[in-house]
Amino acid sequence: SPLASNLNWSAGETRANRVVIPLSATGALEVYNDLGAADVVVDVNGYYSASSPGLFEAVSPLRICDTRPTAVTGQSANQCTGRALGAGGTLPVQVAGLAAVPAGAAAVVANVTATDGSLASYFTVYPGGARPLASDLNWGVGDTVPNLVVCQLSSAGELEVFNDLGTVDLVVDVSGWFT
Repeated sequence: SPLASNLNWSAGETRANRVVIPLSATGALEVYNDLGAADVVVDVNGYYSASSPGLFEAVSPLRICDTRPTAVTGQSANQCTGRALGAGGTLPVQVAGLAAVPAGAAAVVANVTATDGSLASYFTVYPGGARPLASDLNWGVGDTVPNLVVCQLSSAGELEVFNDLGTVDLVVDVSGWFT
């Protein structure tokens, strides 16, 4: 195995992480755990192919959503101020057509951060419609935890963020998009 980690955790924690890796010649991947015993969940969100039409366009990170009531000023499109997510709540976030992400973008690469959660919980980031049974980000009470997500956008250019438990603030920083 390579001398690099994709995910680090302490005993009893639940953590999520996005990993982009090549598969073996048979289409398999291998998960290695260094110490102790751990359960692993692998959710496949998509794949890259040389014959796929999607091209990636990187952009300087741009904050498009910050639900904290005193969100940092100078953001070009903060549509989320004061809209913390409650238990079982979803928040639609417009992505396409804002600043560096053109209308018609098919998917987005973003850093999603949970902060000031009242309970341990998780976010699921998806293009709307039926919510998948997967977490993109897990945190404990009061933690501030980021994770990179790659998410297809809805036909309206939005993504949805679901919070399972408690109340939590959300920050979304876009760093690229796919055609």
